[in-house]
Amino acid sequence: MRYDSNIGCNIPPSSLSHSSILGLYLFYRSSCYTEQGLLDKADSDLAEAIDVDCENYNNDLLYRRGCVRCAQKRYDESAKDFIVTMNFGKYSETYLHDLFY
Repeated sequence: MRYDSNIGCNIPPSSLSHSSILGLYLFYRSSCYTEQGLLDKADSDLAEAIDVDCENYNNDLLYRRGCVRCAQKRYDESAKDFIVTMNFGKYSETYLHDLFY
């Protein structure tokens, strides 16, 4: 999936009340930013999503933030996110392929 515009990226996060909805919103907005090469904004959104929605999607959020930080050449921080992702116990086959690569 490729995001070529800021569709949906201009909704103020404060207007979303439920933490899991806000977490998902920030997760998908970070995907938008990542595709556009705005890695600092993507990292910021993922960090906020991890703080807000710490139980529902944390594994996916940490994995995605690790990928963004790897693209930013922040390898030590990226490795920490990947290690935590593996320690959660619930991870997809995609994670294993990427992490062992």
